Amino acid sequence: MTPAGAPRRKDWYETRELILGTFARMVVEDGLRDVSIQQVADRAGITHRTVYRHFATRQDLIDNLAIWLQERGRNRGEVSIPEHADDIPEAIIRNARAFDQDADLMKALVLTTWESGTISQLQQQRSSEVEKAMAPLVSHLGDEDARAIIALIRYLASSRTWLAFRDEYGLNGDRGGPVIAWTIQLVLDALRDPANPGPSRLAREDTHDDD
Repeated sequence: MTPAGAPRRKDWYETRELILGTFARMVVEDGLRDVSIQQVADRAGITHRTVYRHFATRQDLIDNLAIWLQERGRNRGEVSIPEHADDIPEAIIRNARAFDQDADLMKALVLTTWESGTISQLQQQRSSEVEKAMAPLVSHLGDEDARAIIALIRYLASSRTWLAFRDEYGLNGDRGGPVIAWTIQLVLDALRDPANPGPSRLAREDTHDDD
């Protein structure tokens, strides 16, 4: 027997998805700056009050867009950053393909983060995952080099890089993902090479050459 509250919960989730999907499409079409809660309500064909019951502010919409896309991502094969650095390249290939399946929504996520200047909980989580996975491989480096390498891997592993490959160079996830993964593998191999000088030493050598 179906619980009496089940239809109501279904309606709640369907309305939430309608609002977030509408918001995402409007961001892609118009940019974040020009999108208001009232405009989202009008485009979705619901009242301002209905949107407000789910998301009291536009920032709530932005934060929940990331959460919603993470939920959708699990269903389409997206994975978190692995615990071990050696598994990151494979995860990047999988995620790039998964991003393609929700390309417009993923673009909206990148644009909202970029235009709002905020860092979502999902982004913070991914950054922590990269830092944890990379920690053993950068432990021999100075703090600045270690931080720079982690930042590089985090950027390469991000949806922002996927979008740049797709929009600026016409490389979808199937084509761009392996290139990104290959680049990350080169960095991992370099970190294990005792003969590799590291970024700071390269910078010092370049300075001496100028002299």
